Amino acid sequence: GLLLQAQAAQLARDRVEAGKAFAAMLRYPETEFLGIRGMLLLASRGEAPAGTDVLALAERAHALKPDTGWAADTLFDLKARGGAFDDAESILKRAVRTGALTRLDADRKRAILWHQRSAMAEAEGLDGDALRYQRRAADLTSDFPPIALRLSMLELKGDNLRRARAALEHALAHSSHPELVTAYARLGGTAEDPLKRVARMERLLKLAPRSPEVRIGLADAEMAAGLWGMARRHLEEAHATLNGDAPAGLFRRFAALEIAEHGDREAEMHWLRTAAEARSDEQWTCRGCGSSAQQWIERCRACGAFDGLEWRSPGAVSAPPPVYSAVPEAPLGG
Repeated sequence: GLLLQAQAAQLARDRVEAGKAFAAMLRYPETEFLGIRGMLLLASRGEAPAGTDVLALAERAHALKPDTGWAADTLFDLKARGGAFDDAESILKRAVRTGALTRLDADRKRAILWHQRSAMAEAEGLDGDALRYQRRAADLTSDFPPIALRLSMLELKGDNLRRARAALEHALAHSSHPELVTAYARLGGTAEDPLKRVARMERLLKLAPRSPEVRIGLADAEMAAGLWGMARRHLEEAHATLNGDAPAGLFRRFAALEIAEHGDREAEMHWLRTAAEARSDEQWTCRGCGSSAQQWIERCRACGAFDGLEWRSPGAVSAPPPVYSAVPEAPLGG
């Protein structure tokens, strides 16, 4: 009866009656878990009854079924939101043991926790702790650019150029993300000799010989050094590697090159028209709500999803956010 009542209230979009039904389900062992899931769904939409203790409900769900992925994710997310990082990490370790999460997924979440801790430590002026925490984050994931970017920045802050370069090179061997390429180009500072920067950027071709992002970054350095022919060659190689799916930014570089090398306005306009018809440049975009961010952050500012941002061209939503901000949409399915 209560299950049908909750389903009917959901279909009628009557959140008050749905809340009453889910709350009543909490009193019976056979419906308790489903009731908790329903209450958490209402809470994720801001529709839970006043006074609902979301954390207590998440702890209760996790205690009932620790091997259920959404229950572990929800409790982890709430603990992380509250800054209870040790508790959040313990939840992840248990989730791996019970099979609720893969080790790969758990390690990425743990890395982001240490990344958050590092940012908090730096904000408090504890640069040594910030660096130590960020190194721990980097040890947990080798292919996530924001982790390596922050580690490199902290190493530079501590005047350790060698370690800063190594952090980026290690990450670039796994992911030739354009933000990593840009950070590598800037290692020498704004006063660096342009030819010296080109020489350093050429090292990246050995790490990622098939990467269009590396070729584009190298072309940027070459244009800054006035090496027009080399820049054109690397832009053309990047274009060929992308197999007709080049983003607008690549064509804008061709336009800039035509002006810098030849002062050719007609050729510039050709490339700018091509850029206008090309796909948008990639940016950090939430896979849950589709909103964009200038840089990666732990939570989407629009929907609150933890680790919801992915690097892609803006457009259609690709998948729901993974945790509490989107407790599964079918709360009565077990």
